[in-house]
Amino acid sequence: MSEELATLGGGCFWCLEAVFLDLRGVTRVTSGYAGGTSPNPTYQ
Repeated sequence: MSEELATLGGGCFWCLEAVFLDLRGVTRVTSGYAGGTSPNPTYQ
């Protein structure tokens, strides 16, 4: 079976990871930041 990639936005990393991992067919979830100007963004 082939894999596809989806880029999604949301709030709390860990809360959304759990929701997405419960979806049928989802094999991997990676949290991170998109956009912005900081070279090393943090959750703080």
